[in-house]
Amino acid sequence: MKRIKTKFIGVYERKSDVKEHNGKQDTCFDIAYRNQEKLIWEKIGWLSEGYSAKLAEQVRSERIRTMRHNEELPKQKQKAPYFEDIAKKYETWAKENKTSWQADISRCKIYLIPALGKNRLNQISSFTLEKLKSELVHKDLAPATVAHCLKLFRQIYNKALAWGLYKGENPIKGVKMPSVQNQRERFLSYDEAKTLLEALKARSQTLHDMATISLQCGLRAGEVFSLRG
Repeated sequence: MKRIKTKFIGVYERKSDVKEHNGKQDTCFDIAYRNQEKLIWEKIGWLSEGYSAKLAEQVRSERIRTMRHNEELPKQKQKAPYFEDIAKKYETWAKENKTSWQADISRCKIYLIPALGKNRLNQISSFTLEKLKSELVHKDLAPATVAHCLKLFRQIYNKALAWGLYKGENPIKGVKMPSVQNQRERFLSYDEAKTLLEALKARSQTLHDMATISLQCGLRAGEVFSLRG
């Protein structure tokens, strides 16, 4: 995001390509000042978080006042990690700790990373997740699948908190989960699954392999068709 000067000295704004606020591009405010000839850039905050260019100017003035009186400046905040980086760490953890790790990784690669991967965790809001939920619904995914994706996001985000990689409230708390029909489902027995796979293999190795993935990962046909190597 390109920095643009505001009418306030040393205050700049950046328009986000992914975040929105009140139907428009969200705006981030930065300040610049010198400390012993060293140029310091500091992110102040987003318009959606209640910050403004005027407030950024006030923070900059406080920083300059602090330096003039030889007081210690606040340490620069560490940037929040990208979602895709946390997702990769989660995948490694899931392989060692969850029997359903294959389904988690498939949903993550198909649905979550393409939509959220390039966002830092502090850039993902409840609105962002509501938008993702709407997009998944319009792809004709079953409500249960959409709910699984949102719950997977919650697990990944919570792991980032538990591992000390990020601090912040999980935005999934502000998202309403899709309504899932609690109807009784019948599952194939081991012998029935074996018979089905043998019959499919006799017709097509591809159909056999797709059915195997579906049975082992719990994926629907649309999710299997979307898989890429």
